[in-house]
Amino acid sequence: MFFDAKTSKGKIAQEKIILAAAGLFTRKGFANTNVVDICKEADIAIGSFYQYFDNKRDVLEGIIILLKENLYKKFSCLSQKDGMAVQIKKSFVLFFEFVLENLAYYQSLRESEFVHEEIVQNFYEDYRRLLAECFGWKYPLSSSEEISLDFLLGIQMFFAMKCILWEKQGCIEENVIHDLGVLCLEGIFWPQEWNRDLCKPSRKAKQQAEDTREKILKAAECVFGKHGYQRGSVAQICQKVGISVGSFYLHFASKEEVFREATIQLRESMLENSKEFTRNARNRIEAEILSLWAFLDFIRLHPFGYRLVREAEFVDFPLAEEYYHGIWESYVQSIRSSGKPEEYRVSSPETVALSMMGIAHILGLKHILWKKKQKSQDWFDCVVDSLFFGINKPQEKKMDLLEYWKKMAELPQQNMQQSMEFWKNIFSMNPQNLAGFWETWKKMLENMQTMSPNIVQGWSKHISEDYQKTLNQKTFGAFQEWDKKILGQLQNMAANNFMQSYQKLMKDSTEFVQDMQKRDPQIFMEYWQGMLTEYFRDMELVGKDAQKIDLKHLMEVCMKASTGQWDESVKKYMERFWDAWKIKAQYGPEYYAKPEDVKVGQTPKETVWQKGTWKLYHYKAVPEASKNMPIFIVYALINKYYIEDLTPSCSLVQYLIKQGYDVYLTDWGNPTYEDRHITLDKLIEEGIGGMVDFIREKHKVEKVPILGHCMGGVLSTIYTALHQDKVSSLVTLTAPMTARKGGVVSAWSYLSPIDTVIDTFGNVPAKLIRYTFISMKPYYEIMRWQRYYTSLDQMNEKAIEFSNAVDKWVNDNVDIPGEFFRKFFKEVFVKDSLVHGTMEINGKKVQLSNIHCPVMNIYGEEDWIVTPDSASVLYDLVSSKEKKNKPIFGQHLGFLFDPRNRVVWDEMSSFFFGGQNATTKA
Repeated sequence: MFFDAKTSKGKIAQEKIILAAAGLFTRKGFANTNVVDICKEADIAIGSFYQYFDNKRDVLEGIIILLKENLYKKFSCLSQKDGMAVQIKKSFVLFFEFVLENLAYYQSLRESEFVHEEIVQNFYEDYRRLLAECFGWKYPLSSSEEISLDFLLGIQMFFAMKCILWEKQGCIEENVIHDLGVLCLEGIFWPQEWNRDLCKPSRKAKQQAEDTREKILKAAECVFGKHGYQRGSVAQICQKVGISVGSFYLHFASKEEVFREATIQLRESMLENSKEFTRNARNRIEAEILSLWAFLDFIRLHPFGYRLVREAEFVDFPLAEEYYHGIWESYVQSIRSSGKPEEYRVSSPETVALSMMGIAHILGLKHILWKKKQKSQDWFDCVVDSLFFGINKPQEKKMDLLEYWKKMAELPQQNMQQSMEFWKNIFSMNPQNLAGFWETWKKMLENMQTMSPNIVQGWSKHISEDYQKTLNQKTFGAFQEWDKKILGQLQNMAANNFMQSYQKLMKDSTEFVQDMQKRDPQIFMEYWQGMLTEYFRDMELVGKDAQKIDLKHLMEVCMKASTGQWDESVKKYMERFWDAWKIKAQYGPEYYAKPEDVKVGQTPKETVWQKGTWKLYHYKAVPEASKNMPIFIVYALINKYYIEDLTPSCSLVQYLIKQGYDVYLTDWGNPTYEDRHITLDKLIEEGIGGMVDFIREKHKVEKVPILGHCMGGVLSTIYTALHQDKVSSLVTLTAPMTARKGGVVSAWSYLSPIDTVIDTFGNVPAKLIRYTFISMKPYYEIMRWQRYYTSLDQMNEKAIEFSNAVDKWVNDNVDIPGEFFRKFFKEVFVKDSLVHGTMEINGKKVQLSNIHCPVMNIYGEEDWIVTPDSASVLYDLVSSKEKKNKPIFGQHLGFLFDPRNRVVWDEMSSFFFGGQNATTKA
């Protein structure tokens, strides 16, 4: 029992005993140290020892108590106010300093891990509680929280071992601290698909004839692992093998030699086991995950391995260093030789390798040896989630981020007066007073600077004085022109929404501001200039009457109703008006019709292929017109497939089957949280590839014509570039091939915090895309509502039916698998790798120059989502002899909705059937 000394003299004596014992435990080992040794080292009488301790185990408890006290003192400066990212980085520095300042005590703790497990386990559990308290987490912890803390502890332990014990450093370099913060907070790898079926416990190998030397090494692992080096003996090894001591010395010269060889063989066996598990891995990250599983499986079969290596640290440190260095160097080399550094969140293979070693160590120690748990797939899935996403906790952030984006899309009227005053002040400024405007601009930048101290300096380095003057002149010209065109409340509401959204974004999104520092300020300003131009064009197109919110007609109807003049038009108007309000109250302000009451996608179809949430529908050709030829339509993952078959009067599917084509249409479904790991690679090869192979087999054809719509056009192009031998012709419809040419995709590539969204939710939330579109052009929603209520009594049933069908589709949003969209977004929109030919799918380069089949590229001349320039680049990238760019009337959905484009449907049908040669470029 540990007695806490009451007097100052007693405390000094007690500390002398503890310090002496710590040194002896480290040098000789706990088992090989006795009370007499401790008293001699501390230079005290044995009787004095027993005033404070009953035995040496009590001394160990005293060491642990001192360690805990020093740990809590060291970490007392951590505060929840710092935020998770700062806390994690600080924890590395603090833990490193703690080990350095308490090295003898800390080494005693580690040496005793397998002698007095309960004492050591309690220490680590107290440290986890300390970290959880700092992070604001409540006990009992969830599985993900517990594993996150295990990760943090494992990485800290191994970096302390490397820096302090191996390299004798006094601190950890700042760049390493930064990388470790990223790995713990965000994850080790960029998420990818991995095959869970490969994670199965290995069976014990069939017993093969072993020579005596191998038996001795296996027995030595068991003896030293069970009893420790000091208490393990050659005689015990011989007894376990069933040989005489003389036979032992025919193979090994000493106990030291067999100990050394048993340790090295353990390492080689572990590496060989890892190779066996990972030989079927399809990519580097899958190999990483399977390697971790292999390690945990190996520990299950070699439970004494941990103590064997730990004994080496205190008996033969160069041997322990060789053991760890051998694994570490092999790991680093495998990362470098993989040629996939971009699959890790940090660029240092050394940091990644040591982090993974620390994670594996703590998971094996705690969950396999101490808890004696058989690994379950659910538990290991949780481990993999932490490897992919780090310490972030999706469930706590979900509602906050949804509310954030929703508020960005709102059109607040209560602050209209404030908004009008703001714009009034801006517009009344003297255009010649450039200095005054620049001061205003500087003020805004200074506000941004409070979130990111270096942003102003970062921008100033790139913006020359001449460019600043030019920018001011252009901006004043834009403001003047804008002032002339803003004629009604509509513009003030749009401006108010813009400012509210922008201010909210600047205030709340630290990640956005930090990312802005990496951007080219000239491109950023040109983007906003483009938005102004787009706004002017919209205002010109809709006309001045549509720009004003006129309540006159509504008031006339209300007056008639209040005076009892209930004619048919008033009755129809009021019924529809209140129905619309009830629907908005029930479903949201963007809805105009009750979704479940609206009929869409009415053409008969059959599900002919399915994989998970993915389905392939078959619409049979009209028999009398049948060409016995399939057309495969690949639609996007953002909204529902039935836009291709919206209503009987607006159905591309019905048109094609009447032309004699068998139409096949993708339905990507609504992914679950478990589907968040689905990758772009899997969707291309297993999704589109699986569907194409089914159609080829069903129709007995080598190649299939493909129509890719919007995002589906990009996916179809990628597939065609990889499988030219399976595609007879390709039609792309409003497909964003690059984000370098303006439009919404350009804004997304520049402004969207996509990593934050995916890391928070797993999937990209369904309504996020919808609210993003609303926030880009908020005045569209106002004008839409205005058009609706001013013509409620004039719309016929067909017009109402079509309007409601469009409304249902626009709001029938689905989640997008997170890892699919992460890669799609970064490769197509950010890196522009489809255009540059650097994209890879399952390790194979996507070269659009490999496309030789006929290509027809259709895009809207007035499309603000995918601009003509963004889509038309495809023409110059493919090698097809037969190819054409086809600009059409209208905007993004003009191909389907604008009657003027029906002639293009005929042209496309002829193109598919080979009725005309497509060689022109618009």
